[in-house]
Amino acid sequence: MPKDLECHFFDSIESTNLFLTNRPFSNKVQLCLAREQTQGKGQYGRNWESQRDGSILFSIRRNFSQECNLNGLSLVVGLAIIKVLEQECLVEGFKIKWPNDIYFEGNKLAGVLLESQIQSKNQSVVIGVGINYALDQSMTFE
Repeated sequence: MPKDLECHFFDSIESTNLFLTNRPFSNKVQLCLAREQTQGKGQYGRNWESQRDGSILFSIRRNFSQECNLNGLSLVVGLAIIKVLEQECLVEGFKIKWPNDIYFEGNKLAGVLLESQIQSKNQSVVIGVGINYALDQSMTFE
């Protein structure tokens, strides 16, 4: 593993975004992955519903200079996720619903949540990703 990468793996965690947001500032790229989130976060304070072993759940915290314009970062992350899904699943037809959702065949498949903090001359950005690929049909959503 590269020296400039800090990884955290959990069987179950409240929220991968919350975990990284609460970590001390670091110059390393920080990654948090979990099999389950008990209080996943979505856009505008909504809950992110997921299911153990039916979702890919991770967050990455990276630092950028305070002058760096990060407008459109959510879109770039969404496009990167679509590219990986198309390559790995050998399927096309994924669509982005602005600003942070990925749909497939009319159903929400994934979401991206960005949270940033200013630390000295840097902006620390946590990029949270949730991909639900096998959810129990009895689950209800907001």
